[in-house]
Amino acid sequence: MLLAVLIAAAPAWTEPNSRELTASPFTARLGVYQARQYGFAGDFYFPLARSFAVTFRGQYDYAQLARDESDLCERTSCRAEVVSASPHGLLLSGAALFGFELHPELAAAEFYGLGPVLIDVVLGGALGAAATRRQLKPDNSVGPARFGDTGWRMTAQVGGGLRFRIASWVSVRTEIRALLMSSSIETVNGCTLTDLESMDAAIRSGASHATATVRSACSPTAFDALDLGIARNLVRSAGGHLLAIVQLHVGLGVTF
Repeated sequence: MLLAVLIAAAPAWTEPNSRELTASPFTARLGVYQARQYGFAGDFYFPLARSFAVTFRGQYDYAQLARDESDLCERTSCRAEVVSASPHGLLLSGAALFGFELHPELAAAEFYGLGPVLIDVVLGGALGAAATRRQLKPDNSVGPARFGDTGWRMTAQVGGGLRFRIASWVSVRTEIRALLMSSSIETVNGCTLTDLESMDAAIRSGASHATATVRSACSPTAFDALDLGIARNLVRSAGGHLLAIVQLHVGLGVTF
């Protein structure tokens, strides 16, 4: 037979103090409001018990245009009130988290030529911070897309999947993880609503927006003058929603 499946009696961690380092060279955002957004992630697992480990997680995403905003931009020339309409347009730049993982034993599979493969269910949760940004201009004939930094925010992560132990020290993981955070935006490129209105007033008076009086944390030179209306409307939007950024993680790990 090419494959035989048995109920596993082997522990997920063969050694009490074994650690696992996993690299996920491919992460992709999923969902109805899917963005063309991919990245990579890394996880370090330190076991405290047979099926329980604490984990340190980090990831970096290539933040690009969210598809729902792309459609809106094509139909409305990216008017400020439209681009800021959807909380799902918030893009993830990266995240750093600390959490835990449960990995109940599921089964052992005997693959022809590979030997025994242990299969674990993995369930995890984590808390940390995420860096975000929003698109201010789409990629079009006028020029490349432009983004505004919307800062770091507290985030929680939950997820689950499968872990395949191919050998005593090699594993493959496939997981679905969701980052939960507020979609509210208080600053764009470090600028508050007051700063953005000051730059707008400078333009209306015939001066450059870079000459406006703003806080030290604000970076007027990070804006194109045409982006200010959209940025101001993003910050002006009342309140925020709980946003779930759902991602697929596929990774390769080593145990040592």
